[in-house]
Amino acid sequence: MRTKEQSKIYMRKYNATEKGATYNRKHVKDWRNKNKKPHGKRKNISAGWRDIITDFLVKRDGLICGICKESLEGSKFHIDHIQPVALGGLDIMENVQLAHPKCNLGQSMSIRNQSHGY
Repeated sequence: MRTKEQSKIYMRKYNATEKGATYNRKHVKDWRNKNKKPHGKRKNISAGWRDIITDFLVKRDGLICGICKESLEGSKFHIDHIQPVALGGLDIMENVQLAHPKCNLGQSMSIRNQSHGY
């Protein structure tokens, strides 16, 4: 019987092959179709509430990315959780900040790498 670490190593190697990648694409798509949630994976924020939250964050923090500390002036931005919800963070105003999409998505990938090891 394999240990958990041996299984992870085996699956990483398998997923790197063309056969593994093809299998994953097909089965992930099938799983998502079977397990669709009516409103997506998280509650969507209505445009009105998003504007209210954004206005609050701009007044509190200015138009500054909470991750890289550069200006958000004239660019798109995400509302980022400082402590990720997946790691126990709460959906409260003290736990959110504005961030560049690239900064926010890069940070989420590094969190996945740390917590899942890939």
